[in-house]
Amino acid sequence: MMKQIRNHILYALALLAFAACSSDTQEGDINFLTGNQLTAEVAGVTMFFENHGDGTVSVTYDHRNPMHVNSSNKAAITDYVGHLVIPETVVIDGSTYRVVGITDYAFMNNTELLSVTSPATVRRIGRMAFFNCKLLEKVNIPAGMTEVPAECFSGLAALREVQLPDHLTAIGKDAFKGCSKLEGIVIPNGVTSLPDSLFYGCTSLASMTLPEGLTTIGTDCFHGVACEHIALPSTLTTLGKFAFSGAKILYLEVPASVTELTDSVFCKCSSLKKVILPETLKTLGVGTFAGCRSLTEITIPASVTAIGKDCFCSVDSKTGESNWSKITVIVKAAVPPVLTGSIANAKDRRDLIIPRGSRTAYEQADYWKEFTKIFERNF
Repeated sequence: MMKQIRNHILYALALLAFAACSSDTQEGDINFLTGNQLTAEVAGVTMFFENHGDGTVSVTYDHRNPMHVNSSNKAAITDYVGHLVIPETVVIDGSTYRVVGITDYAFMNNTELLSVTSPATVRRIGRMAFFNCKLLEKVNIPAGMTEVPAECFSGLAALREVQLPDHLTAIGKDAFKGCSKLEGIVIPNGVTSLPDSLFYGCTSLASMTLPEGLTTIGTDCFHGVACEHIALPSTLTTLGKFAFSGAKILYLEVPASVTELTDSVFCKCSSLKKVILPETLKTLGVGTFAGCRSLTEITIPASVTAIGKDCFCSVDSKTGESNWSKITVIVKAAVPPVLTGSIANAKDRRDLIIPRGSRTAYEQADYWKEFTKIFERNF
């Protein structure tokens, strides 16, 4: 009886392991893993293909070894090494198949690939297809593709260059996250939204072109990039939280189409020296420019009615010096914008410049009255 129970437990654990490790499992069908898999020798390389049943196939991993996608980041041993060239067609048992895609997880966790060249016939690359291929330096995205899926190239620590196809219209979340050697990117004109964490941790990304027509940049999208100059398109309306946090931006002009700067969107941009905010801006979020230690002056348009706590908070972690010892804040609104808390964390605020005739209003307003050096000016 105990032996039977033990066998049932082992069987259940085996099923769970297969379910966790592969998207190609089906309960009750012992042949499902290999039922639609084809194998062929291509230029001396054993390649695996998923048969779509219509004369087309997609490059895949060895379905006989679902541990290729296991949770412990261990890849199966395959012949996918070095510089891999995917053919347009492949002949298997006398039948010719057209190669139209790369499946989900196809090369995931492969530590031997240096480059992958895909033919123009490829129309789809699956989710996490190249995830964590740490030595992969070069990969082309075929011209016919319209979408880069989520996490597709995430974790490619050696990837230096990516050319996105002209007809691309969508890019998935985390698609290039952690590609720490990626140096430049041009986003095609058809892309209107950049998702969360798209280039998070791309610390070598020093060249970036964003198209007119782009409306949304997601949370953490360009967190930590090396770009010193970023031209935000005039069509942009939404910037997610932490979108450019830690970026090496020197100069920034926010387009008039943006009416809200969200929490921490430019926080820790320690090289940022100059910011131009549009007269259409309504709100500044919590910590929007926190940690921007190089800012010496900021002009807040008259249109701004609310500013979040610690919006300009910054203290040098080494010296303990607050940026308020060197920053001048210019507020064009005669009625003080509502503050949800102190906009900085230091007692020594250098200068506050406000419209002539509004001194009393600022001296009586919560948190604004903390400024000890207030000057009036005609705007």
